[in-house]
Amino acid sequence: MVKVYHSGPAGLIGALFDQLRFGKIIDDIVLWDKKQCYLSPGTRTKALVINILGGRAANLYPGQLFPPFISSLTLSSIFGLITRASPTSTASTPA
Repeated sequence: MVKVYHSGPAGLIGALFDQLRFGKIIDDIVLWDKKQCYLSPGTRTKALVINILGGRAANLYPGQLFPPFISSLTLSSIFGLITRASPTSTASTPA
């Protein structure tokens, strides 16, 4: 059986944000250190706008940061092509 998930307006909002170059405008205006930030202020603002305009409310998914369908989406479908993985912290566990 094929499961179909509706991602809502995330793709359209992301494409509109990119087409209008809001991310680049924000990155050019805001002072930020590229060595210390993995994501630019423009990309972070894009995520915020997608969440707000997509109607995501924190109380819709108690105990979860994102709705259940988000795990099936690729980041590139929302944010475009991502060339490297996010750095992760590796905590050592006692033996």
